[in-house]
Amino acid sequence: REGEVVLYKGVPYEVKSINVYSQLENRALEGGFVRLHIKDLTELRSRPSFRNEPWFPSRQGDWILLGDGTYGEVAAQTPDTVRVRLKGGATRSFRTTDYLSLSPINLSQGFRISVTFGLDYQHQNAITREIPQVIEQALGEGLKQEGLGAHIQKIRVEFLNAGASSLDLAVLAEFEGLEGPRYQILERAIARICVETCNAHHWIIPFQQVTVHMPEAEDGH
Repeated sequence: REGEVVLYKGVPYEVKSINVYSQLENRALEGGFVRLHIKDLTELRSRPSFRNEPWFPSRQGDWILLGDGTYGEVAAQTPDTVRVRLKGGATRSFRTTDYLSLSPINLSQGFRISVTFGLDYQHQNAITREIPQVIEQALGEGLKQEGLGAHIQKIRVEFLNAGASSLDLAVLAEFEGLEGPRYQILERAIARICVETCNAHHWIIPFQQVTVHMPEAEDGH
């Protein structure tokens, strides 16, 4: 039906017109018009569109993180191809269906960096309150001093669990989407400030206990 939404090659389109040659449109794609013969519509099923319909997970200029680890800026997206500009200027192209299958995380809508940080069991008395408070304050101050704190939404450090060889902390830092271009810089800065804070307070980090986790494919928060 005209005005409804139909999936064509895995991409949602609005049915603009139905005729011998019908037109589908996805307003989030460059050249997002598809012209099909009416016989090509026989296997398609439309549905009513919804308010705030998600036509595509990104727009040109958005910074994204893909399931295969690709991180960069969307340089172009069409019904057939999505081109991502990587840090340094190289570009990588995906078929649009392949791009969607990699569950893009749109960092330009805001994001969270999560770091799991383990300390030695000898710090058991301070690990639940004192140490998280000190690291949380150090992160806020350290990121601001390095010019990375303008778009911080929230920083939280909490005791996570008692692991086999360490007492683990969860470091959660949330940022506005404007920081998308500095996502990797922020990852490294957070891990470094955590280590520097431990060094300053003589807190022992067991071997191989600093790990950075990529965000899950959800709404970016």
